[in-house]
Formats: sequence, structure tokens, C-alpha cells
Amino acid sequence: LAAALAVCVRFIMQFVLTSVYFLRLDVKLFSGITSILDFQWQSYWSMLYVEDNFHNPLRKIFLAYLLQQPHCLLSDYSHSLPPIVVSMLRVLEEKGDFGIKHLSRWRLKWWLAVTLVQNPSLIRYRKHRLFPPEAPAGLLTKCRKKKDASADTSDLKDTH
Repeated sequence: LAAALAVCVRFIMQFVLTSVYFLRLDVKLFSGITSILDFQWQSYWSMLYVEDNFHNPLRKIFLAYLLQQPHCLLSDYSHSLPPIVVSMLRVLEEKGDFGIKHLSRWRLKWWLAVTLVQNPSLIRYRKHRLFPPEAPAGLLTKCRKKKDASADTSDLKDTH
């Protein structure tokens, strides 16, 4: 019964707020203590916590992006975030995991190289690998006009 009531509340809130702005999971529909009723928002932050525990290599980049967003500042929203998420964000702040904007380009390339060495299955998903391979230049021939092609075949007939 409680789940059905929660579904109805979420549906009504979605219907009302969709006319104002497009719903995102990282934005709470309710404020304060009533955010407990927003199960989709809680599951979104729980997913971040699980990814933190399993040390996903893409986790740091994703969380660094989130921590740079104005709506994810820990000092502003620590009272309204779930305690598990607050503890995760505090650990990231203590470790200095604030994001990737302040790092130099060579350090980012080094991190990418280490990530690809540790996870070789990610290499095929890199942006430049998604394009079809280009043929080597030596195998390509120039297109000739039909008139030139017929002249070449007549030369072959004369030699035989």
C-alpha cells in the first residue's frame, strides 16, 4: 500500500512539474525531510555510492563532474542528502578528489594511459576507434574516365 501511494505521489508530482521543467534524477522533487519520498532520487545517489565501493575506473570522472556542479556542493546540501552520500562526498573531499579541471594535460593523459593498461577492454571504445579504418594510400587507384579505360583495354587486345 505504501509503495502504491508513493507511485501515485511521484506520478502526480511528475505530471505537475513536467510542465515547468524536464525532470532529472539528480534534482530532488521534494525538499527537506520529504525527500525520503523521492525514491528515484535516492536510488540515483545510492548508485553513486555502490560505484564508489566497487572502484569503477569511470567513477572518479563522473563524481568529479558532479562535484563541480553547483547543486552538488556538500556545504550547501549536506542537510538534505542521505547520510550515506554525505559520507561518500566527505571521503572524496578528504582525499582531494575535487575534479579534473585543475590538472594538466599530461597528467590527464597519464591517467588515461594507466586506465587503459589496467582495463584493455576499454581501448576499443575510445573515440578514434569508433570510426571505420581508412584504407592504406597505396591500395587506392584514381578513377579514370570511360574513354581512357577503353583505350587501355584496346592496347591489351593488340598485344595478344
